[in-house]
Amino acid sequence: MYLYSLMLAEKKTRVVVGMSGGVDSSATAALLLEQGFEVVGITLKLWPQDCVSRAEDKCCGPQAVMDARAVCHKLDVPYYLIDEAEEFQTKVIRYFADEYSAGRTPNPCVMCNQNLKFGRLISRADQLGAQYVATGHFARLEKSADGARTLLKRGCDSRKDQSYFLFSLRQHQLARALFPLGDKTKSDTRQVARHCNLKTADKPESMEICFVPDNDYGKFLQQAKSRATATSRPRTSRRAWKSVSCRTTTTESSFSRPNWWRNTTGRSRMCTGACLDITTGSSFIPSASAKGWAFPHPSRST
Repeated sequence: MYLYSLMLAEKKTRVVVGMSGGVDSSATAALLLEQGFEVVGITLKLWPQDCVSRAEDKCCGPQAVMDARAVCHKLDVPYYLIDEAEEFQTKVIRYFADEYSAGRTPNPCVMCNQNLKFGRLISRADQLGAQYVATGHFARLEKSADGARTLLKRGCDSRKDQSYFLFSLRQHQLARALFPLGDKTKSDTRQVARHCNLKTADKPESMEICFVPDNDYGKFLQQAKSRATATSRPRTSRRAWKSVSCRTTTTESSFSRPNWWRNTTGRSRMCTGACLDITTGSSFIPSASAKGWAFPHPSRST
């Protein structure tokens, strides 16, 4: 009822959806569109360029980004790919390695949710004029009896409940969050995606830690230690990669973006693939050597 009352009161409110390339985030975007929100899809690119092969089949790896972009194209909503590899390395991977080194069991998903999905993503939402950030977590939100606090509750599907991974979110983060799948089961979620003809409807689930290939923790920790030494070099600029679903010139012009996203597309109906360096403000066309990935525009059949 909490989410439903928000939707009734705030039709056409802009919401950023964290797109992981899986069925849950895809269904989240579809449900919010159906319920009257203005949806913007964002995927956080969490892998440095030299780790692309390792990330291939992982959350937010190249295939996941392709799937997320195809879903946004199918739903006809704007889609952004934003490089947060440096933040991920610092806030999640380094934390993961440090905790193991100290003899403690880390929970990297909690740190990722706290610092990236409801940290950096909220910052991006602010820059886009979006009031909420939504994800595909199976969790629910309710207002306290006095209306002063936002309460985090378990998802209705006890087998898929993910509220534990969100326990560290603060009140200001919970107040900006939406979890449309909280009252649904996994089968409900897949049915939503099938109804919208989304390519992720039957995509297998990813259950392991996204950044440990082959679950070889020992090897990964050794590599993380080596990379930590290499990160002492000067900081490089981060780039925001943006592509927009087919839209008319009028719609393009009316969509408000922060200055560092301006001039990233032409006025035609097809995406140009141009990107903008956040630090320098200069536009560029990605290449094989660029810090990030370039993807072909998906066909209308996706």
